[in-house]
Amino acid sequence: MKRGCGFITFHFSTFAPDGYGQQVLEWGGGYFDWQDEAGKRNWYSAIKTLETEVQLPSPDHPIVRGVRPFRTLEEFYYNIRFGNDDRRLVPILSVPALETNVPNGKVVAWAVQRADGGRGFGTTTGHYYANWKNADYRKLILNAIVWASGAEVPAQGVESRFYPDGDVTRCLSGKSVKGLILTGWQHEAHNWQETTAVLKQAIENDDQISLDVSTEIEDLSRYDLRDYAFLVLNYCNWKKPEGLSNQSKKALTEYLSGGGGLLVIHFANGAFHHSLPGAGQSDWPEYRNIVRRVWDHTDNSGHDPYGTFRVNATGLKHEIVEGLTPFDTSDELYFNQKGDGPIEVLLTARSNKTGKEEPLAWVYQYGRGRVFQTVLGHDTRALETPAVKIILQRAAAWAAKGYQFWNGL
Repeated sequence: MKRGCGFITFHFSTFAPDGYGQQVLEWGGGYFDWQDEAGKRNWYSAIKTLETEVQLPSPDHPIVRGVRPFRTLEEFYYNIRFGNDDRRLVPILSVPALETNVPNGKVVAWAVQRADGGRGFGTTTGHYYANWKNADYRKLILNAIVWASGAEVPAQGVESRFYPDGDVTRCLSGKSVKGLILTGWQHEAHNWQETTAVLKQAIENDDQISLDVSTEIEDLSRYDLRDYAFLVLNYCNWKKPEGLSNQSKKALTEYLSGGGGLLVIHFANGAFHHSLPGAGQSDWPEYRNIVRRVWDHTDNSGHDPYGTFRVNATGLKHEIVEGLTPFDTSDELYFNQKGDGPIEVLLTARSNKTGKEEPLAWVYQYGRGRVFQTVLGHDTRALETPAVKIILQRAAAWAAKGYQFWNGL
């Protein structure tokens, strides 16, 4: 810093403990103040997510060259800790809709020119990737980087284009399609840590697909699901009374209705059901429309003892099972799964308990979204069956195609 280095804090990096507060104030002009000098939480600053207009209170500053006021959906941090009577401080972005009586409390981006010649910029924006589509937002951030580096900001600001998430994924991984596995809790007999690793490896055998993993089911509403072509559900709130928040229910249904894909694996069909032991209050009726065949603990749903059985394709013409021959797997053979919504059954196996050909995998649509559901996948041994891995890989590609079509990708 003494040599005049530029200093930028962006969104969550604006958080700082008071022990370093004076340094951050000197270098960058402000910080999110969340604890006192003893290290205890003492929230001076605050957080609020809203869609609103933002203003440019210092229109002559180089950082706002070519930038117009704009509307955005953002997780704003506000009531930022600024220095007392810091004459260097220049507000760059403010949010009129934020309710606060703190001086400069509505400022969510700022700049300072330091005595050592260095420049500091901070912004609490940056939570949602989709905001980079906004040309004014991109220009403001890129202008700030140029300015903080000590260079001259162009008269009309820095021009750039938006890189869709698929382009970024392709640059980082060489792949163009991204999915998200949602896990983190399961029936005690299901080792979700191990099965998630195998699911990820199997699906990523596709040269075009990469997967993120979330172990918090509420990330359905915390993440921007538009970043993902499909979701993989390897989760069940067994003996966990917490269901999904209304925000996450809305996020999932809107994502699927808009063309997002979904893979439902094994006992994920038992989640959010009124019969679930210890979790009945988490019941979500719409889940039975999203997941068309579910395990009902008040009825005769069950499975054969874990063992080896033969899986057969039904003869339905579908890219997921094209050319598939009968194969043996070691797994739990589920039977009497409940639901009467229309499905297209792809795989079956004969249950020793019921004597019937029981459906093991099927597809259907929810809104515009493509859904693949399988009750195979009890453990890593089951998921590592070569034919099962191929089916999962194909199912992910099939689900992603629906998303890409409806979203013009």
